[in-house]
Amino acid sequence: MPHPDFPQPRRVVKGLLNGACFAAAFVASAALIGRALPFPQVPKLYPKYRYFAENRALFDTIFIGSSRVYHQLDPQQFDAEVAALGGRTQSVNLAYDSVWPPESWYFLRRLLALRPPRLRWVFIELMEVHAGLEARNDRTLRTAHWHDWRHTLIVWRDILASSRGRAEKWRLAAEHAAIFLRWNSNLGRGAEALAATVLPRRPERAELWLGRGGFLPEADRAITPAELPGYRETVARLARGVAPQPANALYRAALDDLVAEVRRAGARPVLLITPTLSEAEHFTGLPDGVPVFSFADPAQYPALYAPENRYDAWHLNGKGAAEFTSQLARRFAEHLRQP
Repeated sequence: MPHPDFPQPRRVVKGLLNGACFAAAFVASAALIGRALPFPQVPKLYPKYRYFAENRALFDTIFIGSSRVYHQLDPQQFDAEVAALGGRTQSVNLAYDSVWPPESWYFLRRLLALRPPRLRWVFIELMEVHAGLEARNDRTLRTAHWHDWRHTLIVWRDILASSRGRAEKWRLAAEHAAIFLRWNSNLGRGAEALAATVLPRRPERAELWLGRGGFLPEADRAITPAELPGYRETVARLARGVAPQPANALYRAALDDLVAEVRRAGARPVLLITPTLSEAEHFTGLPDGVPVFSFADPAQYPALYAPENRYDAWHLNGKGAAEFTSQLARRFAEHLRQP
């Protein structure tokens, strides 16, 4: 006979079943709400999504990446120079500041889900996975919006495979897990879906990139005298040669999946390495059959590393952006002429 101070086994089982049913119903409801929700109104990024959603039938080429694409690739100049060399594109720059993988990969997947009917080419900036979190930003919409299961898993795997200390790995993985749970519970987001349907909010002001196809150049200033000695030293070292960095298995698998999705959308991916000072971005071992346009060599592309063409050590100014766009247009036109 069960002791009176202990719950009956049947009551325990019933309680566990009720708890499991509640959890399953909560997860299912959250998932259904998540599927119905529009792209969240992430500051600065949402206007680019909306612009493409409203004009997706116009474009056959898109550029995705960070500030090194947003401020450095002029789609209007690119189209004109490709046309002058015998090709044809109608491109748009959908990159934005600090958009690294996996956020950039998530954003691209949301753009592909719009099913742009003319899409033929997708330029994807190659960068390392960025798993770091700033304490002041860990609860912002910009940090949360890309934390679905697939892209959170990419971050977790990258953290666990990194050289960070064990305590730092688990702390960072737990922070991403907390963001994932908060975001995917979708608490209160039904009202967001209703508002987006009934009273869609227009941007309060015209974005500065609207007249330039998503491109916004940096100011035409040169590297400051204080930065110049260190910058010249780094460029000289890179010009002597950099050891290739084979993509690790996790990065390669994630990139293979993204490439496959671009192809299923009827487009062709192009991998792009911008004029960078990062030795870690000299990627090799990339997906087969995908063109890789790398400008990470100061010896081969000296104009892109000339101090007068740089806004700072990591970004080109307006003059440098025109040079980079021209170099990319020539490389792409040569690719189009190949059998």
